[in-house]
Amino acid sequence: MQQLLRHHPQLIFFGLLATLFSGPGQTFLVSLFIPEMRDAFGLSQAGIASIYATATLVSAFLLPWLGRLLDRMHLILFTSIAAALLAGGCITLGLSQGTLTLFCGFLLVRNLGQGTLTMISSTTIARLFGDARGKALSLTNLGFPLSEAIFPFAVTHWLEHYGWRSAWFFLAALIAGFFIPAVLLLLRRSPHKEIDPIDQAIDQTAVTELEAIRQWTSKEMLRDKRFYALMLPTLIPPGFLTGLFFHHGALIQWKGWDLSIISLAFLAYAACRGAMSFLIGPLVDRFSAKRLLPFCLLPFAGGIAGMIYGPNQLWAVAIFVGGGLTVGLTMTVKGALWAELYGTEHLGSIRGIQGSLSVFITAVTPPLMGLLLDAQINPALILSGMIGLIFGGSILAWWAGQVRT
Repeated sequence: MQQLLRHHPQLIFFGLLATLFSGPGQTFLVSLFIPEMRDAFGLSQAGIASIYATATLVSAFLLPWLGRLLDRMHLILFTSIAAALLAGGCITLGLSQGTLTLFCGFLLVRNLGQGTLTMISSTTIARLFGDARGKALSLTNLGFPLSEAIFPFAVTHWLEHYGWRSAWFFLAALIAGFFIPAVLLLLRRSPHKEIDPIDQAIDQTAVTELEAIRQWTSKEMLRDKRFYALMLPTLIPPGFLTGLFFHHGALIQWKGWDLSIISLAFLAYAACRGAMSFLIGPLVDRFSAKRLLPFCLLPFAGGIAGMIYGPNQLWAVAIFVGGGLTVGLTMTVKGALWAELYGTEHLGSIRGIQGSLSVFITAVTPPLMGLLLDAQINPALILSGMIGLIFGGSILAWWAGQVRT
């Protein structure tokens, strides 16, 4: 990793910043605004959640198209436009006066933040670093726990002193005043997949990879049975965690524990996610992503089991620790997986389809879990079902890794 940082610091720092600045479109940050925004517009909890979920679903359908654009456009231009639109989404939310502008703002921050910037980082790093992509993704994915540590602290302080509208303007100013200039500086000699790599080392790796691996198009991928087998193991972490985060209060209440434990749980989640994201990279390069994926979901299953059977409230931390370990592992492994299986030439469109499904599952899981809880389904049964699906996903991931095409 030291060699990567020494020879390619601009690309590594660019990838890290892209994941870091996905924060304004992530649920963990947007949720901080929801109470005040709901009161300001006279909306119910279900009302504002419906607007948010609808914007997320529309965002999911746009990502495949954006992935194809990422394959065709120059990286610096595509990223700059995405960042400018993300800042525009923050401004739209800060100026919003009704449900239409609220929807438009949510759509922009969800699509450009959660979806596009994450896709840009993982696609660019997986495409350019070849056999070292695992280590490179480990470094750039540290932007996610950094975002979870920095943005909520800053926004919470701003909300307390200046209000929610100016907090959105504050985020827009950070994007326009820091992230966009950083992109222009870091990518001033940015690589293009065809003619202008940053240096010969990366270019040669990319050329070797193109010669050795079949370069699948997105249409060909959609006819591959491995892709469908991998949907469950790759969508479980974002889908289940979003549902569990959204309904953590109901689960804590079911166990009869104190909600104050959640602050410790989120801290443990961020620490475990960051540590595993950093440590898994060299193993990806050594053993391959497709061999490691079946094991990545198992810590999450253990954490959920701890939530079900734990005798005291410290066990509330278990589900966050397990989730953090699994997300840290899978974020790096997934970033390398699609390049290993389908090549890098059309990786943007491939990542766009996968990212679209990931965003879609994060939109539908919270209301689906809410329906189950409202129907008085025993939470232990819901959580046990999650464990069963996790083991099923691990088996499918193992099977997909054995299939030869």
